[in-house]
Amino acid sequence: MAGPNFWGDLVRHLRQEQGITQRRLAMDTGVNRNTLGNIERGSCDGDMGTMEKLLGHLGYELEAMSVTPRKPREKTACLKPAKT
Repeated sequence: MAGPNFWGDLVRHLRQEQGITQRRLAMDTGVNRNTLGNIERGSCDGDMGTMEKLLGHLGYELEAMSVTPRKPREKTACLKPAKT
C-alpha cells in the first residue's frame, strides 16, 4: 500500500473494510463524493482537513499516522547494514 497513491489507497481500503460506500462516507464527513473518488483514484490529493475528516470518520487520526523523525536507534543483531 505504499505506492504513489498511499493516502487514497488507505482511505479506500479502510472504507471498504468497514462496508461503507463512497456516498455514505461523503455524506457523513461533508466531503464531496467526486472529491472522495478523485482522492481514492489518485487524481488529486486531499488537503489535511479533508484527510483528517475522512480518516477520523474511519477511526484513525491523521497525526498518529504521520511519519515524524526521531532519534536513530542503536543497531540490533537482527539488522544488517545495507550493501553498497
